[in-house]
Amino acid sequence: MNCIKNKLYILLLIAYAFPLGGIGFSLQNNIVAYDFNETSSEAVGDLNLSFQDNGLEQGFNFFIYFDALPLDFAIEYSKELKYQELSTTLTYVNELNTTILTNPSYAGRVSDYFTVRKDLMDLSIPILAKVALSVGGGFNTHKSIIPSISLLNDIYDTDNLNDLFSAAEQAWDSDAVYDALNDNSMDATGLHIQCGVQAKVLMLSAFITAKYTFITKDKNNSIDSFPGFTVGLAYGL
Repeated sequence: MNCIKNKLYILLLIAYAFPLGGIGFSLQNNIVAYDFNETSSEAVGDLNLSFQDNGLEQGFNFFIYFDALPLDFAIEYSKELKYQELSTTLTYVNELNTTILTNPSYAGRVSDYFTVRKDLMDLSIPILAKVALSVGGGFNTHKSIIPSISLLNDIYDTDNLNDLFSAAEQAWDSDAVYDALNDNSMDATGLHIQCGVQAKVLMLSAFITAKYTFITKDKNNSIDSFPGFTVGLAYGL
């Protein structure tokens, strides 16, 4: 019996100590304002497009990390996919009348985060579990897409303003939106700081992270600096 117990302890110890990192999935919530100044209201000929965001962004990410570095350091990369509901108004003016169309729509963002973090405090239950408090920071890149007349031209494959307004009464084709992302995206870069808690039980880890992203300002920016919160799970590799 003691031999079996000893073997079990050894197996548990190996499972606990072996992972050098992991791969995981997180749910996210951010408070993001799309700061476009004049760009939030766009006019081409007799067609005017404007939108209003609600400041709340949600989405998910996939991440991979390596936490077997000296001095309790870890490195992490994450790919984030997020969206925000918008209220979009199209106004079409011709010689006969003025027609206004208000529809719900979305802003989308794809981001890449590169992070270095360090454990500040560890609490552990031998063999079974570990809880670590960490801080970190790094750099990030973003591609955002928002409602625009050029985007509608690509989605509905027409340059005629009257046809475009009529087509906009239909629901957006999500596949067409993603196909138009590269041609109509607005880019941004930034730095971020974060603090978080990692709870590890054998090969599984749970993460709770609060993060603030500082966006480098320039005329092509699509977003302002913003805070965010993520909750995720990972499997040790």
